[in-house]
Amino acid sequence: MTLRRQTLRRYEKIRKKAQYESIFALGQVVRSRAFDLFYDQVGQGRRQAGFVVSRKVATRATTRGRIKRRMREIFRRNKDRLAEGTHIIFRANPGVEELNFEQLENTFFQLSERIRSRTR
Repeated sequence: MTLRRQTLRRYEKIRKKAQYESIFALGQVVRSRAFDLFYDQVGQGRRQAGFVVSRKVATRATTRGRIKRRMREIFRRNKDRLAEGTHIIFRANPGVEELNFEQLENTFFQLSERIRSRTR
């Protein structure tokens, strides 16, 4: 039995500034207390995610990094909840660091359901 690689692959990450700008400008958004999800359907293709945590959310770089790691893990575990070809950006809101992982994951479940209902 071989173990499947448990990482977020390079091709699953939004890496270019132009992609971020395009999704922010042309995509739709669903909001919650913890984070906002900006998304765009690009047809058939891979699901991709980007992660944004500003200094307004957390002034310390270590805290911002922890928040991004949590958001990456939520996406990695639950990317199958999104349709193929969905590009999504997680933007953290102030107060997100006070929520535990389970609360953040439940928030993602709710927001992903709203995205699926809008893209049908």
